[in-house]
Amino acid sequence: MQNPQVKHLYSGGVITNYYCSSKCKHCSVASSPSWAKDYMTREMARKILRRMRGMGCDSIHVGGGEPMLNFEGLKAFLEEARDAGIMIEYIESNSSWYRDEADALQKLHTLQALGVDTLLISMSPFHNEYIPFQKVHDVMAACRKAGMRVFPWISEYFGDINQLDVCKTHTLAEYDAHFGRRFIDDMPRQWIGFTGRAAQFYKTRLALTPLSQILKKAGPCHKPYQTGHFHIDLYGNYLGCQGLAIALEDLGKPLDEEKYPYSTLLYQKGVGALLEAAQAKGYQPEKGYLSACHLCIELRRFLSGQLGEESRELQPTGYYTKV
Repeated sequence: MQNPQVKHLYSGGVITNYYCSSKCKHCSVASSPSWAKDYMTREMARKILRRMRGMGCDSIHVGGGEPMLNFEGLKAFLEEARDAGIMIEYIESNSSWYRDEADALQKLHTLQALGVDTLLISMSPFHNEYIPFQKVHDVMAACRKAGMRVFPWISEYFGDINQLDVCKTHTLAEYDAHFGRRFIDDMPRQWIGFTGRAAQFYKTRLALTPLSQILKKAGPCHKPYQTGHFHIDLYGNYLGCQGLAIALEDLGKPLDEEKYPYSTLLYQKGVGALLEAAQAKGYQPEKGYLSACHLCIELRRFLSGQLGEESRELQPTGYYTKV
């Protein structure tokens, strides 16, 4: 039976850090202030970027965590990207770093000099729990003044968030009270996947699908090897699916089944086989889950976070413990 393999890289991003100013309930990578303040080193950046370029990827986006929290580290990464001939499509930011216009303009001009012309500015009720919307307004104004393009993510929520006091943060309970519960509960249909912290949040709000139905529909999972939107993090983990890692040196060849047993199991047989493997180690399944992805995350969280298995593929371990 064929083993999984990442043959080429097309479109992806780099996670420079998991440390973040926020602990958003929808975060796909489970970033938060409780992560170590590690940042991608220049040496690791050079290794990753050259590997990406050699496998066919010549443009990337930069994300976190919040990449702007270590501006010197971000500058070093961008210098390495420039030297490797990798174009930066955009940098993701939640605007928490904004202090004043002069500081913002200085940082934006520095980014522009290093080849960055677009800033993705996160805007959603989840971010607004931690960041006053005024900071988003201020960063967008600074971008306009600097001539930096803005990629508002997601722009549809701009008017909604603006209805509340922009100088304050607002809980999701406040959004429920103002817009009704469906406002938050409809978001997964539009843009939120049940990965990272999102599954933990939404499993208390949405109807669960019976386990038997999920297993009936779930076949072999090849999603982690579809390289249209991958990430590589500061520790050198290739992440086609967050929390299911491949070492850089193992890209471009079939994965060793002994080194990547869970990845191989998912690829060949699907989440049902992973469930059986976890049950053999003591996992007790729930009656229902949000989706097959939710089930998969819970199984991997059990194996890594609860059993504490040392595994090359269940990485980074913080993904399973920082929820």
